[in-house]
Amino acid sequence: MNEQLFKLQKLGYDLNDFYAITIYVDKITLQGHLDKSKKDKYKALGYDFICDDYLQSFKDGIDITLTY
Repeated sequence: MNEQLFKLQKLGYDLNDFYAITIYVDKITLQGHLDKSKKDKYKALGYDFICDDYLQSFKDGIDITLTY
């Protein structure tokens, strides 16, 4: 698990952006509060968010949800 967290940090993910981090065998889910800087940061990493009651995007086995 520590290896996967280190990998996320190395790829540019700021783990402090998220209040919930869940690691499964085949995917990682990250959930945090939405603000413009987080949205822009993860869009720059290649995430295209779907807007509903929250923003959600999935890429390369990593699911990001940003809540209002």
